[in-house]
Amino acid sequence: MNRTLLLSIHGLVAILVVGGLVALALTGRVTIGRAPQGQRDYLLWTGWIALALFFAAYAYVLRKYAHKLGYSPEFRRQVARNAMDQAEQRLGVLRDRIAAKTLTDRSQILDAARAILRETGCGRVLVVRVANDSAGGPALFTQRTEPLARTARWMHAHVYYGLGAGILTFVHGGGHFSTPMGIALNGLTLVVVLTGLVGLGFWLVGPGWLTKEERDLSIEEAFVLDRHYTRRVEAEAAKLGEKDKELAAALMSAAPPGNLAGRLIAVLAPAPDAERRARDLLTLIGQRGRVAAELARLQRVKFAMNAWRLVHIPASIVLLAVITAHVLSIWLY
Repeated sequence: MNRTLLLSIHGLVAILVVGGLVALALTGRVTIGRAPQGQRDYLLWTGWIALALFFAAYAYVLRKYAHKLGYSPEFRRQVARNAMDQAEQRLGVLRDRIAAKTLTDRSQILDAARAILRETGCGRVLVVRVANDSAGGPALFTQRTEPLARTARWMHAHVYYGLGAGILTFVHGGGHFSTPMGIALNGLTLVVVLTGLVGLGFWLVGPGWLTKEERDLSIEEAFVLDRHYTRRVEAEAAKLGEKDKELAAALMSAAPPGNLAGRLIAVLAPAPDAERRARDLLTLIGQRGRVAAELARLQRVKFAMNAWRLVHIPASIVLLAVITAHVLSIWLY
């Protein structure tokens, strides 16, 4: 199970903020619900905080797709490969000095390591730290810089702030479905939160489930092998297509005909190794078919794990539009 989510600081922040506002309502000190029944100050506070939490949750989406499209700062901080090799080589020499105990002062180790990164230009993409090794002595470690933190940490914020925003939405309007705006806001929020919780469940247990479903090949290995075998079969089909186009098409089909061996030998004749080449090609086709079937099976498992997004993402987009319309209407009118 992926437990990193349970230790996120964003969960504590969401609990303190949302829990405090909900507790205030449960004590009876304020009246929740839309104006004029609800208390105006509480209505405004829950509304603006819910909006801020929604924006924080949607920031994960922006971060994710900015990274996919190549707009993240990490992509502008790349350095030449030879510079990285030079830095690793010099850091290796520094680690040898640490192992030989000719350099033991932690501040001096850090200064020397940072000087190496600065001189090689790798300080943009690497940071160094000194920690204890198994014997309690100093050890030098490097890791990639994270100007905007890892996407996984943004996902933690997305989960907790999105859930908190959903709870505050119901508190803000008293959970009423008596008006079109109440139906839209509360209904969409309910759909987004519930599908998000389903997605959270898959995020926690999904990797383990997928690993159990992977037999001889992981889904990544199956994907690579499928492309490899497909390219090889395409190359052989292109050669045979010069003599028999129908046979070439049969090679590329998902279910090749049963009489393929005889047709292959006939096309490859009179070459002395025609029978052997036909067997090799049939073996290749069989390998491609088995890998393709395994990849299709694993992709079905992965689709089942991600099917909740088919509802969650469109509902989130519509909810954002409804929130925008609601805020503008309150602001203007």
